[in-house]
Amino acid sequence: MKQKESSMVFPPDWIQTAKSRYDSSPHFQQPWPYCIATEEKFSLLRQQIEHWVSSLPEKLQRKTIANLQKDKSFWQSYHELAIGNLLKNLGLRTEFEKDFGGLTPDWYVSASDGSQAFIVEVLTENISESEKSENKQIADLEHRLMQIPLDVVLSISFNRELAKIKLNSQRSKKIVRGVKQWLEGGNSNVESELLLDEFTFEVVCRDKGFSTLQFGGFGRSFCVDPTPLRVNINKKVHRYKTVVETNSIPLVIAVVADLKTNYGDLEMKKVLFGQVFRQEVLSGGLFAKKPLLTGAIRAWSPQIGKWQMQYYSNPQAKNPLAENLFKAL
Repeated sequence: MKQKESSMVFPPDWIQTAKSRYDSSPHFQQPWPYCIATEEKFSLLRQQIEHWVSSLPEKLQRKTIANLQKDKSFWQSYHELAIGNLLKNLGLRTEFEKDFGGLTPDWYVSASDGSQAFIVEVLTENISESEKSENKQIADLEHRLMQIPLDVVLSISFNRELAKIKLNSQRSKKIVRGVKQWLEGGNSNVESELLLDEFTFEVVCRDKGFSTLQFGGFGRSFCVDPTPLRVNINKKVHRYKTVVETNSIPLVIAVVADLKTNYGDLEMKKVLFGQVFRQEVLSGGLFAKKPLLTGAIRAWSPQIGKWQMQYYSNPQAKNPLAENLFKAL
């Protein structure tokens, strides 16, 4: 999609350079900034980003734009802007990266009358790097399977426990050859099944008019481990301990979790308050152990460009916030 000349974050020359580098790559290999800058479905998100960046001081604009143009830092930078916008929508005053003796928490926030100042640090909680790598290899396998010129739809399930060797391009090519030979050998009847290493392939339907093989996705079971989230929040508290104590200022950690982590309300309560039993939270969480942590925010995007958040107050906070500060939530 052609961008307007006024675009600060993804100007035409940047898009042209990225297009020459990534346009011929499979979609799963294209970096997020490029996809967001060029795909129509992200038009609202682009408009938001441009608006949010334009409201920053010029020096911070340059830094933020650089972060938004890099795949590695895009989501953290975008989430920082999204949290700032959510706070503004509550009628709060915000200042981006206010300096506290060399430390720059993401947002310095105060009530509309200038009272109740506090700092908000944004934490992007993603899946592990090893899982990202695994997902990328699975995407590569998906891409290769869809090149098989057969009018067949497969259901594919994945059993991690059977994996003896990590998936890579060489293994993916071998698996695709095996699937192709299996289907071409007369095994394309509905409900036909092939077990190949940690993958199970089953024919769901055929002769539907597809030019290449289609599939229903990988069925994968998982459970949520709250430990990384607890550790990462604790690191944020430790980082800003001196700032909080020196200025007697409340600290709020805003968590934006990748959907693949499956961190939700229950997981947040478990981390902050402790064990959960029959929907009731018990003691033993971070709030009890870290009174410098005034509160936490869980923010999520139910659809592109739309944001919601939930606030959790620490009943044992050393620097509490007024209870009505987040009343609009």
